Amino acid sequence: MKTMRIPSIILTFFLIATSCEKDKQPLTFETGTLTDTRDGQSYATVKIGNQWWMAEDLNYNAYNSWYYNNDSITYATIYGRLYLWATAMNGQASSSTNPSNVQGIGPAGWHIPSDAEWIELTTFLSNNNLTGDDLKEMGNAHWQPTNNGTNLAKFNAVPSGTVYNNGVASANINRYVTYISSTIDTVSGGVWGHGLEYNKSTVRRIPIGLQNGWSVRCVKDE
Repeated sequence: MKTMRIPSIILTFFLIATSCEKDKQPLTFETGTLTDTRDGQSYATVKIGNQWWMAEDLNYNAYNSWYYNNDSITYATIYGRLYLWATAMNGQASSSTNPSNVQGIGPAGWHIPSDAEWIELTTFLSNNNLTGDDLKEMGNAHWQPTNNGTNLAKFNAVPSGTVYNNGVASANINRYVTYISSTIDTVSGGVWGHGLEYNKSTVRRIPIGLQNGWSVRCVKDE
């Protein structure tokens, strides 16, 4: 009996397709917790690519940091505190390296991410067909419509808004969150910030003001 021969081009296609299917493993994100020994507060953490990130906003009490509208009862648990850049840096100089090596106001073993570290995060998202929506908390409990957050990356981003003019005014709660980096933007004189908006899927990279209060997410030291 003759053996049926499979044309080589079909066999090659089958082997490539089978290999691709094996490579298409769903992304998983390892999670954990850290405890800030200064005040005993615990934070969720998540590994995204090669970086361990805090998966909650820093809530360490420091001079020149505020709760939105100075209302700790409403905003402390979900949104953490909003910090001046100088407060977040805790006397250390601007850094653009990856890692930044700026502990700043971060817990022991963690540091303020540089602009380059934020870019590493967004590059990982892009390389894996993810967007800023995959960093955002799902639903409209905190984000206003239309939020398309999936929280696939378990980053738990919430729209903490901004404090302006050294604590005088607050705005944009439920609409935006902007995170401080350790890197000065030499053109604008501000600092590079990275943020998310309620109605956009991109991660914004923008210069932010030194006299305004922003959210802080730290990265684990290598």
